[in-house]
Amino acid sequence: MKMRIIELIAVFVIVGILLMDMGMSVGTAARATPLAPLHKAFIEICPETLNLRSKGNWVTCFITLPQGYDVGDINASTILLNESVPAEPRPVSTGDSHLMVKFNRTMISNLMLSEDIMYGNVTLTVAAQLYDGTMFEGSDTIRVIMPGNANGNFKAR
Repeated sequence: MKMRIIELIAVFVIVGILLMDMGMSVGTAARATPLAPLHKAFIEICPETLNLRSKGNWVTCFITLPQGYDVGDINASTILLNESVPAEPRPVSTGDSHLMVKFNRTMISNLMLSEDIMYGNVTLTVAAQLYDGTMFEGSDTIRVIMPGNANGNFKAR
């Protein structure tokens, strides 16, 4: 009997930890609301080839939202590339329903290197939230190169 009580307490503690990780308590778990739907955005990332040894400052991203949404409603502080690289705080509307944002090239290069990516095609995902809480996400595939890498595909400059 004593062992059964200990097992039940352990289960309750584990459930409580899992709910806390999800931002809920035992009392709110039953009435939790589902996550807001994720809407698709069109993303274009420039340059199309990212040289990991480049001394450039920025990677530029153009965000286009679906019809019915305004890029001016994007909360710039929520724009993230691959859930970790924040956009610079001053995005620019291009006037033709695109929002241009810039990401720190060094941070993106460091992200690629931390994931052991030195060459090849890589899909980058940009996510953002509107001021009303609507969430958007879009992806673009770029080429990553590391001149002089061990693979031997690229020559050092």
